[in-house]
Amino acid sequence: MKQIRIKIAVLLCLLPFFVFLPAVRSALAYETVTAVIPVNCLEVSGNDAHTYEVKIETYSKDAPRPASDTLSIGENKTASFEIELTEPGTFLYKIYEAAGEDSNIEYDSSSYEITVYAENDEKGGLRYTVTAFRPGRDGKNERVVFQDRVLSDSETPSAPEETKPPKKNTDNTDGTDTGDRSPVGILQMIMLFSVVIAVLTFFFKWERNEEDEV
Repeated sequence: MKQIRIKIAVLLCLLPFFVFLPAVRSALAYETVTAVIPVNCLEVSGNDAHTYEVKIETYSKDAPRPASDTLSIGENKTASFEIELTEPGTFLYKIYEAAGEDSNIEYDSSSYEITVYAENDEKGGLRYTVTAFRPGRDGKNERVVFQDRVLSDSETPSAPEETKPPKKNTDNTDGTDTGDRSPVGILQMIMLFSVVIAVLTFFFKWERNEEDEV
């Protein structure tokens, strides 16, 4: 009789997993959305067929990696970094031009701090926004643009600018989300464990009452 009661208790504990687990998986799964970060490279006067080598780096381990970390872009051309987003969050990147070996060219030393913000949309999927900030430009959002130039005989290339990684927003003062993990899914998990605890509590009280009667 006791073994039967134990089996019943185990089945009651497992039942919530079958009821809530599909809903939790659905709540935590998102359709992948591809964030696109366009980069524009301008004409270099006096130089034919100039090619820019533009790179992107992640500032945090949790940031999704781009499909490619380097773009080769010709003059007056635009190309884009693409990043697949699978969950909400705020992800930080740095975009800059890698200096080449041509001593007659001054390579653009600008760097851009990129913030990709992904959030839930009304249909349960993901949407994103991209902002680009260039240090020293009063915090204005900008397009990512590079322009190299040919040096005159009396000029020497300038030293590249040093940039520090941007601070990741942790106090949420600007209203953005730094890592939403679906409140609906978390609530369902809490409900699931609450049901399990309630069943176990009821079972042990039942067992104790049976022993007291004996």
